[in-house]
Amino acid sequence: REEIVLLKELRDDKSLRVMKLDKGGSVVFMDSIIYEGKIMELLNDYSKYTRVSVNEINIAYKIIVLCLNDLLLEGMIDMDTSNFLHVEKTRVPFIFQIPKVHKDTINPPLRPIASVEGSVTAPLAKYVDVNLKRRSVNAMNNLKDSWDLLKTVDNSVYNEKLIFITIDIVDLFPSIPHDLGSEWFEEVFEEF
Repeated sequence: REEIVLLKELRDDKSLRVMKLDKGGSVVFMDSIIYEGKIMELLNDYSKYTRVSVNEINIAYKIIVLCLNDLLLEGMIDMDTSNFLHVEKTRVPFIFQIPKVHKDTINPPLRPIASVEGSVTAPLAKYVDVNLKRRSVNAMNNLKDSWDLLKTVDNSVYNEKLIFITIDIVDLFPSIPHDLGSEWFEEVFEEF
């Protein structure tokens, strides 16, 4: 009973930020001022993020809607797909971060996550994801996770000299130039 009361007090304390961990199912408490400072430090890195106005966001949304309408008129998508891809009441995506205490327990780095649910781009992302998975399901180099790799690898490769190595690329997606990423995406999509 005392634990429940304490947890409710901690939850309601506005000077603390309660967050799920990046790995595992635990919860971490962080001072809200430190958390907000880390968010601002991330967003003020203009090599990765660009400040845009509400007007620029509205223009981008209108361009997306016009492109979807063109796809429908040109017969490239059907009405059901068009209805799925259009969002009537949109909201602007927001960013939050979750702590990576497996990297540092005292001053953990934070992993940024963009929540796009309810935005104009959310159904587009789902549509692209589903269609890419459908097209790449039989690709030789398509792995879901580490467990999928272990199931895929032939047992004959396992021996006492085998060493598995993993690589963690810092900021993988933000480090790929947008134009180059789009070009690679088109090439891969055309292959399938």
